[in-house]
Amino acid sequence: MRSMESLLDVAGPLGLLVLALVDSTSMGTLVIPVILLVAGEGGARRVAGRTLLFLAVIGVFYLLLGIALLAGLLP
Repeated sequence: MRSMESLLDVAGPLGLLVLALVDSTSMGTLVIPVILLVAGEGGARRVAGRTLLFLAVIGVFYLLLGIALLAGLLP
């Protein structure tokens, strides 16, 4: 019985890790930055800045969502 409880304790974070890896292969994190880099106008610094801003917004959103989930704010 004790080993089952420890297995469930590990399965939660591992499940979140697997979901994060699957989500990181989405269109929003793979295709949109490439489109921003290829089709961007205004010089390399401006295009790179917009791409990094896009990725930072996604990262902050997922960080806040993860903190909310860990804090038990969401079911």
